[in-house]
Amino acid sequence: MTEINEDTVRADARAWLEANWNPDYGLVEWRLKLAQSGWGVPHWPRHWYGRDLPVGLVPVVEEEFKRIGAIGVAKVGIRTLAAATILEHGTDWQKEKFLLRILTGEDIWCQLFSEPGSGSDVAGAVTRAEFRGNQWVVNGQKVWTTSAHKAHWGLLLARTDWDQPKHRAAIAADERLCLVQPGVLYGRKGRARVPCLRRRQWLGGDDNDLDARTAWRRRIAQLGDGFGQAGPRL
Repeated sequence: MTEINEDTVRADARAWLEANWNPDYGLVEWRLKLAQSGWGVPHWPRHWYGRDLPVGLVPVVEEEFKRIGAIGVAKVGIRTLAAATILEHGTDWQKEKFLLRILTGEDIWCQLFSEPGSGSDVAGAVTRAEFRGNQWVVNGQKVWTTSAHKAHWGLLLARTDWDQPKHRAAIAADERLCLVQPGVLYGRKGRARVPCLRRRQWLGGDDNDLDARTAWRRRIAQLGDGFGQAGPRL
């Protein structure tokens, strides 16, 4: 087995890039090839688009990308938090569904934590998620949701149990909410014109036909443990 050190990693990354990088590739086409090679996020597990490299050697790989002028995988914005959360806490189904499209940039993500009445006090959230049938039905408001108007998916914190202390119940479900559905509508607020959630215009409302819905298997945190998993993302 080849010893993993700066010299061997640099040589391997350089050899792969010189053999595969082509500026004529389409962006998604190249990022798909890159993700499948493991060089896009080399510190990730090998079976999830990485190469099991120590984080300390990632800058070596990045230097080789810069040297040859190659484009990397999509890393900007909330998608990086989404990927980290899914890698650490997600099921295999969730990893298969979301990780590759995060790396290729095909899916845009936003963060649905803060609310009008509680701001950054996420434990004071009142957005609710009720389990009906085989899916969560979400109603509430969120603010400071950068890129939500363009996002396909959101990292959602919602209250699932009103009888629990707020640090357990207020953010008991950490879900992947599809933002392209009839129950999710958009408004704008503030000088920076940050996309926000408005009453009866986002994540559902008082009318059943405005409910936003997400499948049970998209839930990542165990019920009552959303705060513990969301804390490192704040």
